[in-house]
Amino acid sequence: NQFAPRELSRHPKGVGPLILLAASLAAAAPPEVVMGEFVVARAADTPEVRTYGVGPCLALALYDPQARVGLLAHVSPPDDAESSVGAMLASLEAAGAERRRLTARVVGGWKKGDDPLFPDEYTSPKMLKALVTALSRRGVSADASGAITTLDRNAPRERVLRSLRLDLRGGTFEDLPPGAVPAEPPREATRDPDAPGLMVPHTRSARPNAPKL
Repeated sequence: NQFAPRELSRHPKGVGPLILLAASLAAAAPPEVVMGEFVVARAADTPEVRTYGVGPCLALALYDPQARVGLLAHVSPPDDAESSVGAMLASLEAAGAERRRLTARVVGGWKKGDDPLFPDEYTSPKMLKALVTALSRRGVSADASGAITTLDRNAPRERVLRSLRLDLRGGTFEDLPPGAVPAEPPREATRDPDAPGLMVPHTRSARPNAPKL
């Protein structure tokens, strides 16, 4: 399964102050990356992107500090990291990032046997190896020191299922405080009914309610 890309649109320069205000209010809610999806965004368009419910899944953050362009991906079993990393890097470069400047971090995932929902071939360590290898083959070194932990079944939900934010203004990749996490469960990317094994590429504006210019 390939990740479905999402790109955030930019409104043109020179618009009036009232339109700018309306656009900024509409952008108050950060874009959310769902399972099996990745989003490429610029700090000029939105201050951050988020993802929720990272348990056996992995979250990948790529960031170009000079261009202030970032990518956040929610990798879920059994997404195909090898076939998706190329598309992710191409989307980043199309948005102005340069591969040689990218920082990469991977977090999330549980140790083998901790998740009863997926068989061994879809374990977090195998996903992590595939993801890091696919990045390395393309010249990107990933920091995975925050990935793969032991599942504590007695821990609160917000500690078992991590929710994360990538700050596009400085590249900080961190856990969200419990109060910022929505109560509803994480969603999955919409699949094509004619090809249920593949993710459907689509675009979504960071400002869905902004006036059309």
